[in-house]
Amino acid sequence: MAKRPYTILGLFETVLISVLTIYGPAAQALAVSSSPNVGPVLFKDVVDVSKKKCTKCGEVKSLEQFSKQRIAKDGKHSWCEECRRKYKKRYYIANSAKIRKKASKYLAKNHVAINERRKKAYRKYRTIRLLEMAKYRASHKEEMAEYQKQYRQANVGKRKEYAHKYYAINKEHINAYRAEYYATNCEKIKNRQRQYYALNQKMLQKEKSEYGKTERGRTVMKRKSAKRKRELGFNPLNEAFKDSVWHHVDDLNVVAIPRDIHVKFGGLSREIHRRKVMECFGSLEAMISGNIKKGVCNEVSTS
Repeated sequence: MAKRPYTILGLFETVLISVLTIYGPAAQALAVSSSPNVGPVLFKDVVDVSKKKCTKCGEVKSLEQFSKQRIAKDGKHSWCEECRRKYKKRYYIANSAKIRKKASKYLAKNHVAINERRKKAYRKYRTIRLLEMAKYRASHKEEMAEYQKQYRQANVGKRKEYAHKYYAINKEHINAYRAEYYATNCEKIKNRQRQYYALNQKMLQKEKSEYGKTERGRTVMKRKSAKRKRELGFNPLNEAFKDSVWHHVDDLNVVAIPRDIHVKFGGLSREIHRRKVMECFGSLEAMISGNIKKGVCNEVSTS
């Protein structure tokens, strides 16, 4: 068998093939080719660099199943991700108190930098995350609704306690936000409340009646009544009669009207309540004399 001539080019190709065989999958394409100076290299001698053996479990797995590690020769960790995940879980269970203490200490020392880093990451990936969340909610709507329902039922006391604590800490901010939102959406909120009351009038009146019988309800009603008397005057324009209540036609004057008419439009805003009651009589003189328009009051809607 004739010996191959060892030239500088031949030596260079030999070294190149060896390096590529060890460090890159591109060596496979070059290894099966032949060179006039080196000769053919058998494919069976080339190492499969797309796979790696885990030193923990001993299984040969694809490189995608190994985490990155810069100090490693091949840039991958020696343990596969599954083995590392199991190890981390066991370690956390055995050292949970120590880990939490260390994390709390680090957070207290670096909370400013951590918050800035989180804000930066949130701003950077906000749109992507919102789209992913919307997509997930759309595809898991029923599951999420059921999970949230079960969570609310199982954590009623916990959620109330958290809400009270959060409000106590952020009271000024919450009140300022509510005032600003109400000022911006006043008409929208009122219309929504009117529509809701029109659809649920009987239920709301029943709940109000039951609430007024409780100790807390009586206290709240007394406070509301006292506040109302402080804000409004009380100048009767007629005399009270059986089953009548005093109705404010304005902020000073009151008129005795049948209780059922007054209750019919209860729960509305002060302005709308006065307008609806007035529609039942037609004029202030008719209201004072007690002349109700026949058929008009039953036709007036509460919206």
